[in-house]
Amino acid sequence: MTRRYWKRIDACESSVEIVTPYWASNSAGKLRAIVNTQHLQQAIHQEVCQSTQTKSVLVIVHEQKYKWHRLLAYDPERL
Repeated sequence: MTRRYWKRIDACESSVEIVTPYWASNSAGKLRAIVNTQHLQQAIHQEVCQSTQTKSVLVIVHEQKYKWHRLLAYDPERL
């Protein structure tokens, strides 16, 4: 049996950003306000694709990178 090993490469150039979000969706897709104040700052690390163009390779499998972050948040409709 022949095994094939696929080398993963990024399909686009990306930049790394550290941001302090004020709004986010939770795992149920509900919009939540993130607590970010002078005394409590919550930052996340994210990679952002710089281009809509992809590299020309033999086989392209496009995968979006997602990361789950646990942040202190509240429902703005239930104040």
